[in-house]
Amino acid sequence: MKIFQVNAHDKSQSPAEKIYPYSLITLILIGLILRVRLFLTGRSVWLDEAMLALNILHRSFVGLLDQPMEYGQSSPIGYVFSVKAITVLLGDSEYAFRLFSLLAGCSALLLMALLSRRFLNQAGAIFSIALFAVGPHVVYYSAEVKQYIVDVAVSLIFMMIAFKLIDKQSTLKNFLLCSGAGAILLWFSQPAVFSMA
Repeated sequence: MKIFQVNAHDKSQSPAEKIYPYSLITLILIGLILRVRLFLTGRSVWLDEAMLALNILHRSFVGLLDQPMEYGQSSPIGYVFSVKAITVLLGDSEYAFRLFSLLAGCSALLLMALLSRRFLNQAGAIFSIALFAVGPHVVYYSAEVKQYIVDVAVSLIFMMIAFKLIDKQSTLKNFLLCSGAGAILLWFSQPAVFSMA
C-alpha cells in the first residue's frame, strides 16, 4: 500500500520527509488501537442500539426487509443483513453486534489515510489523519450498533471511485464498474444516494 512506502535510503530527503511515513503509520495505529480498545470494553448496548439489536435478533433475514422496523428503527438492508449474519455465526453478544461497525471504522481510517496522502501535502495529510484517527465521533461510532460509521466508509469509497474516474479515461468498462459498486454500496448506507450523486 502507498501509505506504508518508506524510502529511508534517499539522502535528498529532509528530516521531516524522512519521518513522514512513520508519522502516518503511527497515527493509523493509534486510530486502530482506539477503535479496538473501545470495542473491547464490552459496554452494554444503550436504548437506541438495543431497539435495533432486538429487531436484528428476533427477525429473520426476510423479516428484516420490512422497513421501518419495530421501535421506530430504520437501517440500511445491507447493514442489518451483515450484522444478522455475524450474530448467526458468532452469537448475540455485544461484540458480535458491534463487529461490523468496528470493521467499517477501521476501513474508514485506512481509506481516509489513502485519500489524504493522495490529495494533501504532508502537513495536511498528517493533520487530517490525526483528526480522523482520534476524532471522538468516528471512534465512538466504530463500536456502536448503528450504521453511522458505515455511512462514513461508504462516502470515502465513493470519493475514491469518483477520483479514479476523473483520473482515468471514462470508458464504458470504468463506468459500469463504478455503477456496479454504487449499486451495491447503496444497500449499506442511506445517505449514499447523495454521495453517489
